Amino acid sequence: MTYSQKKILGSLGEWLAKRIYLDKGCILLAQNVRTRYSEIDLIFQKQNYLYFVEVKLSTSSRKSFHTWIRSQAKLLYLSSQLYQSSRFPNSFFQTDFIEFNFSKSQVVSVDHYKAIQVHSSKNKMI
Repeated sequence: MTYSQKKILGSLGEWLAKRIYLDKGCILLAQNVRTRYSEIDLIFQKQNYLYFVEVKLSTSSRKSFHTWIRSQAKLLYLSSQLYQSSRFPNSFFQTDFIEFNFSKSQVVSVDHYKAIQVHSSKNKMI
């Protein structure tokens, strides 16, 4: 897959994820926000809740996503904490992941992981 094809699929995935949250009454606050720790794909607000959404597209097996989520979840969690504490101190937040699985330019499945819990190796919330 070429770089431009990946960019097109990435844009499509973010657009699809935006539709999911906008259809639920959320307001898009920011997109592709870079922090010191990572990039947050989408940030939504609904009442006093903030939703930090990471979008993943896959054209192969899901195994790669489960490996990826372990390495990225901590960074996204830290980023969302930083963002929440600096701009929305009285809000609750949740970190979500959405994976769109494509085959021949069609979405064949959507996996939506809501309220990801990030734990350290000692099973304590960080």
